[in-house]
Amino acid sequence: MVTFFQRTIKDAQLKTLDEFRVGSWVYVEQPSNSELESLSEQFNLELGHLKDATDPHEVPRLEVEDGITYVFTRVPVHENSRIVTVPLLLVIGKDFVMSVNNKPLPVLKHFVQGHVQFSTTQKFKFFLQIFSQVNATYNGFLTQINRRVRALSIQLEKISNKDIIQFVEYEGAMNDFVAALVPTNTILRTLL
Repeated sequence: MVTFFQRTIKDAQLKTLDEFRVGSWVYVEQPSNSELESLSEQFNLELGHLKDATDPHEVPRLEVEDGITYVFTRVPVHENSRIVTVPLLLVIGKDFVMSVNNKPLPVLKHFVQGHVQFSTTQKFKFFLQIFSQVNATYNGFLTQINRRVRALSIQLEKISNKDIIQFVEYEGAMNDFVAALVPTNTILRTLL
């Protein structure tokens, strides 16, 4: 699904557009191959990078080609009662910002639903606001995990197999977070 959004500094609300306009946010969620090919042609983007955004194992990285910046990161989400990270590609072009994700991401829904004040015409500020929301999402999950681990730790003498499994799941989530955040930090430093 490809949706074009725009919100200028003067706009009170986010507008959904019928077609692309300069200063738009190109919101791409669960894209088909034909949609990716069309976007590649329309915006002169590297098709391989767009397809990489749909790979569930894609790692954070930064690519710059022909004046277009591709920032791959990972975002934490609940999936099947577990905490995992999923890929998100942000593309910064001359006159647009594009997000490509293979699953609905609550962090982006905050923007679409108007919970975050932003302007699509201020593309670098908008890009930083998305990363700020991603950071807040990580912080929320870390706080949640920390509380649960402390609660389980209080009862160590009565620990059950279920509790041990929970600790292992939290360790997996934390390792996933580290694997995503370390390279993302490097990317942001490079961009700054």
